[in-house]
Amino acid sequence: MRRLSIAVVCGAGLGTSLMAKMAVDSYLREKKIPSRTECSDVGSARSLDVDILITTTQLAQAIREPKAKQFVVVGSFLNREELRERLSQAIANLENGQS
Repeated sequence: MRRLSIAVVCGAGLGTSLMAKMAVDSYLREKKIPSRTECSDVGSARSLDVDILITTTQLAQAIREPKAKQFVVVGSFLNREELRERLSQAIANLENGQS
């Protein structure tokens, strides 16, 4: 598998997205999936050219139509189970050629 580019987006691109990035990186290491994960603020998110963009329901409408191949929306970054499930599905979609 090629190296995935992933952006985790919160309001300011600092605290919450960093916490979620750590969970995403942990999952990707566990699955041995090569990746580059970054944090971003909601204002910059639409222009990010990444494979997967992850944000919360609260911010998803503000992003509208991102360049990302997969747009993952979770109820809360604190729910690691949901984050892992949605990320896993997005990776599977990319592997199957869906964008």
